[in-house]
Amino acid sequence: MLLFRSDPFGGTHELLPCGLLGGDLVKLFRKSKSKYYWYDFTVRDERYRGSTKETNETRAQKAASLKLAAAIKGSDPLDRKPPTLRQYSEDFLQ
Repeated sequence: MLLFRSDPFGGTHELLPCGLLGGDLVKLFRKSKSKYYWYDFTVRDERYRGSTKETNETRAQKAASLKLAAAIKGSDPLDRKPPTLRQYSEDFLQ
């Protein structure tokens, strides 16, 4: 389900699943020697920073907003440690 917010100039902006506009929470910038846009935000006192792998600012903002939504939801597969062998063996033996 996509949510949209209208601005005073007649345009619309896609909102995150939590109902917030991603640009209000994510700092988007370009490093001096990089052609890609980078994002920087904090969720639950944990900092997330990385490349969007996008050269277009609009697409980079959308990628950063999706990354923020995944971090808020807790479904980002890269922000957790992989299971240990002990955890695998406990699951296997049950």
